[in-house]
Amino acid sequence: MMINISNHPSSRWGQFQVEKAIELSGDRGVWDVQFPHVSPDWTQGEVREHATQVVSYCLTQMAIPQSVVFHVMGEMTLTYEIVRLLKEAGRRVVASTTERQSCVGPDGEKRAWFVFCQFREY
Repeated sequence: MMINISNHPSSRWGQFQVEKAIELSGDRGVWDVQFPHVSPDWTQGEVREHATQVVSYCLTQMAIPQSVVFHVMGEMTLTYEIVRLLKEAGRRVVASTTERQSCVGPDGEKRAWFVFCQFREY
């Protein structure tokens, strides 16, 4: 199983990313946990408090087994704190890597999108 803590629900992932998640974590599915909105006005203490809440929810309320892989992507400082807490708890944590692609449309507007490549350990 994989717990996806991000703003990108697994229901919107491409087939390749889903296959890689299953390969990495076993055929037990992906559960989504919404990555919290992070105010630019939060102090470091508030970021740590929110990280503690997210990790506590996953490890205590959801009672996630030790074998579960966590995928964490989001605002950098909160991601750091969530990953740090999960690693301190002995959990396996990964990030998704992507390749940025872009084109300029006929209207001159630049369009960019990201193509999933792999999961990488934190």
